[in-house]
Amino acid sequence: MIKNKYSNPANYQSLPDPQGETSSAGYIFTSVANEKLDYDTKGVLRYPGNISALLQSPLDQFERHILGIIGTYSYITTGMISDCLNLMGIPSDEDSVIKAAEHMRKTGLIHSFRFKDADTGETSTYMVHILTKAAGENALHSLCVPMEPLDNFNVVADPAIVKRNLAVNHIIIEYLKNMPIADMDKSKRFSVIDKSTREGVSARPSLTITFADGSRIFYEVVRKLDFWKTDLENKIIRYKRIQDNCDADNECPPIIFCCENAENAWEVYEMVSRIGLQAMFTHDQLLCGISFKSHIFNFNKNGSVNYYRMILD
Repeated sequence: MIKNKYSNPANYQSLPDPQGETSSAGYIFTSVANEKLDYDTKGVLRYPGNISALLQSPLDQFERHILGIIGTYSYITTGMISDCLNLMGIPSDEDSVIKAAEHMRKTGLIHSFRFKDADTGETSTYMVHILTKAAGENALHSLCVPMEPLDNFNVVADPAIVKRNLAVNHIIIEYLKNMPIADMDKSKRFSVIDKSTREGVSARPSLTITFADGSRIFYEVVRKLDFWKTDLENKIIRYKRIQDNCDADNECPPIIFCCENAENAWEVYEMVSRIGLQAMFTHDQLLCGISFKSHIFNFNKNGSVNYYRMILD
């Protein structure tokens, strides 16, 4: 299989001093009740007009890189795309990314949308981009960029699920910007054998970060979907069984719950402490700029917070 250069950390250059930093408000992916995806459909060309437009104005190399990044990361914001390009040594800014994305949106290769509050009509300040099922997916295959196949429901996804995906990508890009990593995986399962029942127990974290020395960190991204507490509790119980049955040959990596905000982190902490899982916490606002180096924290019993400083050298 052809290796995807857009998911290979070796192709990114970590930046010791984060550049092009956006206000943390632009990276808050908190779920909102009655929210919907508000797609930009202005000027989209229909078949065969979109094909004629692409033949007259084919994608340039810059746009091909953007298409590869969108296909690799699934839901991704304009600012995240710009960060990825700069980390790959391809100079860019958000205006140039917006212009390129408009070309691909109007010719049917990608969809672009904002989050819209159905009650107030307010929309998010940032735009999100995804591949289209037919044209975009085929275009990416023609560029020999491996990707997971899309389903037919990506345009009607639950906004909270979309924001969970964005939060995962936010973590990845902040690691790429701040410190070297060896691998990033959104689908890796971790399994052990329960010594008391001889049953296999496994969990798939939202994200596994692997460092050059082989050590790993699990991130479990929490968003307030329907029945989120029940689903999360079941997963915490599995994590607890995994921790209880790990040994020196199969050590459980640290588990970090990335929550929507500080209040949500306390809610998750109460569940984690009741079940007895050893875990740490963070939230979206801490995963931006200079706060990244101390974004991981834990709670004391009185509710105060201890922050852990990451070594970025």
